[in-house]
Amino acid sequence: YIKGGLLFLCDDTTYAECVQHRVCGSPSADAALVRRCVRGTFVCLYNTQRKQLHGIFQATEDGGLDLCPEVWPRDDRKGSRFPAQVKFSIETRCAPLEKHELLSVLTPSSCGRKFERELTPEQVSVLKRLFSRRTRNGDSAVT
Repeated sequence: YIKGGLLFLCDDTTYAECVQHRVCGSPSADAALVRRCVRGTFVCLYNTQRKQLHGIFQATEDGGLDLCPEVWPRDDRKGSRFPAQVKFSIETRCAPLEKHELLSVLTPSSCGRKFERELTPEQVSVLKRLFSRRTRNGDSAVT
């Protein structure tokens, strides 16, 4: 299982769907990684368009395939375009973190475009600390 946390990627459209349905998704190639996400795991969303990290989210059940197949439907067949999924709850409502705040915390991926998806416990601790400085009123919407 994942001992730290799991970072999912999104854009403006998929972010809105993630928050609406309380589910994060990845392509099927990520199924093995997502299946290692268990209930209680720290989950966050990195918006690749806005270069912002959203959280603090927590997995409400173990990751799996097509937990919510109606989210991101395929045109040509059943199931989701992002079938490796984790359902989550909002642990704490926070304003997003900007990319420049993440560069010293997150590890660039081997392809250099984004960040490594699996987070260490130490990275999760630092991210929670950064997010805690941006905690919002409990009635605020997640953005």
